Amino acid sequence: MTRTILSTFPQESNQATVTMTRIRRRRPTGTSSTAAQRRTRSSTLFLPTLVSFILCLYSSTFPTTTQAYISCQAVPRERQLEWLKQMTNDFTHAPAGHLSETQLNTAPQLLYAWSHSAPQSQSVETALALESLVKRWIDEKCVCPQQVRDLTVADYNCLLEGWARSGAGPQGAERCEQILDAMERQGGLVQPDLESYRAVLLAWRRAVVTEGRGRGQVTPHAAVRAQRILERLVRLSTGSTSMTSLQAVPATTSSSSSSSTRNTKRQKNGRRVPSPRTDVRPELLPDADCFDMVLQTWSRCAGLVRHAPQKAEAVLTLMERLYESQSTVAPPDVALTVKPRTTSFNAVLATWSRSKAPQATERAWDLLQFMELLEDDHVAPDNASYCTVMGALSRASHVHPVESAQQTEALLKRVEERYREQSQATISVEVDGDDHQKNKATPKSMIIPDTILYNTAMGCWAKTNQSGAYRKARSILDRQLRLSKDLKRNIPQVLAAGGTALREYQPDVFGYTSVIASCAAECGSPQERSKAFNVAFSTLKQMETSGIAPNHVTYGNMLKAVARLLPAGCASRQKWAKRFFAQACEAGCVGDMVLSRAREALPSESYKQLLQGHSKRRLPTEWTRNLPAGVSHNCHQERKHRQTRNLSVEQKEEQKKSHQFRNNKMDRKHHNNNNRQQPPTGKNFRPTMNENA
Repeated sequence: MTRTILSTFPQESNQATVTMTRIRRRRPTGTSSTAAQRRTRSSTLFLPTLVSFILCLYSSTFPTTTQAYISCQAVPRERQLEWLKQMTNDFTHAPAGHLSETQLNTAPQLLYAWSHSAPQSQSVETALALESLVKRWIDEKCVCPQQVRDLTVADYNCLLEGWARSGAGPQGAERCEQILDAMERQGGLVQPDLESYRAVLLAWRRAVVTEGRGRGQVTPHAAVRAQRILERLVRLSTGSTSMTSLQAVPATTSSSSSSSTRNTKRQKNGRRVPSPRTDVRPELLPDADCFDMVLQTWSRCAGLVRHAPQKAEAVLTLMERLYESQSTVAPPDVALTVKPRTTSFNAVLATWSRSKAPQATERAWDLLQFMELLEDDHVAPDNASYCTVMGALSRASHVHPVESAQQTEALLKRVEERYREQSQATISVEVDGDDHQKNKATPKSMIIPDTILYNTAMGCWAKTNQSGAYRKARSILDRQLRLSKDLKRNIPQVLAAGGTALREYQPDVFGYTSVIASCAAECGSPQERSKAFNVAFSTLKQMETSGIAPNHVTYGNMLKAVARLLPAGCASRQKWAKRFFAQACEAGCVGDMVLSRAREALPSESYKQLLQGHSKRRLPTEWTRNLPAGVSHNCHQERKHRQTRNLSVEQKEEQKKSHQFRNNKMDRKHHNNNNRQQPPTGKNFRPTMNENA
């Protein structure tokens, strides 16, 4: 019976009745025909009732076909998208006044399905489908006002969500704000709620960086527009006309009052002061997500907007002031969602880190120390906080390289100290056996220095070009190796999520390559250079033993170490250069860096023998098969070809003449400069090794 019902579902119940009435029992031998007919007649009357009851129970328990294709996650994404397009097409192309009741009931589900579809399938097409559904709904409402219900704020929120996630850039954000303004003017059932404003803020945050022709296009005014929406929310929820003087509004504030109360005036110091606003909507109080979206928008615009860090700090100050004003009137058992948190401070840190202001690094450092001094779990710095500040120090290393490297390592040691304190507390809790305290000290709430922090610290020391810097970088790598062993031994909970969790704290190819690069930059005595080469070689061997494959930068830095650390006339210099070049060819990592460093380490004849008759522009595919997509052995030639392939013949000739004129001008300038010493030239000329490089 169940198989028969499933085969006919979701067809009409009368078909299932016909199918079921065909089932007949075999009449036993010796039974009279009258009794058989009586039993057949009773089964004929009973079976339709039973089938109808089962179908009603089945339809109430399981979703219908439309609901299954809209909300069921087992349906493949491509099939679900095709089904949504078909149902939307049927809904929008139906004549006015001819929409069925089923289609009208399915329309809100279609809106929700389009707005909450997979991120891979969300595009401008999704937003246009939502627009067509809403427009068709309004047209049907005009034709049949009694049969069609009004659109609600939830329906318009789906439309706002679709435009916010469409990837249309500032045009999509503009459309979201137009819809929000129309909702505010209309009011009633479509009066915007907090979700509506949050969708518009999301649209402006995603509009900062839009995909252009191969690169990102930044919209600097997006942060200003997002902050205006946030300030509008604060005014509507608190009734304050100024952002510096926020009023505390209790949750029981009414949004309606008599006109006489609304027009009353107060006397204060001989001046007429308007009474406080009573058309306040406390349910629109912005939460931490709204503030974080505005702060993140400012952080993305930090490179173009001059005073972006100051604006972000002003938004954070507004958030703190709003939290203080609302905490005075909120009940003790009510937790306010507007309280600043770690992600809020991280957004301000990112704004200062990306800023070009001279005091950006110092201000980010002060803000991080302020987070540590607060001693609040909601604003305690995490790995992202320390990584942001260390990134700012790394970008400032070209001004004060040694000082930046020292500050970065000091910050890393502070994170390691916090980890040791928390790990000791966790181990002591496990010994005591208190389950309540053990939940508070889980590794998820701990701060563990990850691979990014270690890589940043090692990279800063590699950029210093100071004698002995490779020792600092190698010591940081050794500390990271000890940390990964400690995680395996003392905190097995870190491995609960699988090997991926532990891989976040183990050294990777970038860390090993940074140590090798710091060794190659050693500029001390010959004995110190020899030690640096031994450290570089041992690091490469340890890297291969750990199962981490070197890349083209790793082999390039090893060849750089051979060229700068080994004497020019030494026989081992050619041996190591040929060995590392052969390893790069075998690994398929021969790029521009490997070729240039090999030419620096070897004489001309030996270098030509390594190429085996191949030219630099046309290398074998086996030598370059593992190069990244943006790295090529002839990237300069490819870039030049891309720049000139779309030019006409006349444009190419004009460009050639301009290049020739510029070269002749440089030659005349070089010829007239009699005070400059002419460099030696010749076929077999090789530059000597720079001691300060």
